[in-house]
Amino acid sequence: MLIVALEKDISQEERNALSIAKKSLDNSEYLPKTILNLRKALTPLAINQTLNHDLSELYKFITSSKASNKNLGGGLIMSWGRLF
Repeated sequence: MLIVALEKDISQEERNALSIAKKSLDNSEYLPKTILNLRKALTPLAINQTLNHDLSELYKFITSSKASNKNLGGGLIMSWGRLF
């Protein structure tokens, strides 16, 4: 998902947030921390309503209660696997 999203027409701020998340995932860093950092980076854009449509869907997912359970990784892969 992140690779496909990086290839889309997105803002530099969105691209930076996704690049950092991708590097973190590539380095096998702790997934909840990676998601939290991505959420923190995207929140100001979401508040200002400047998120790309696809990223706004991802943001909705990572901020939902579904993403806060113990199966976050499985939920992300099932929902957004095509972009990873």
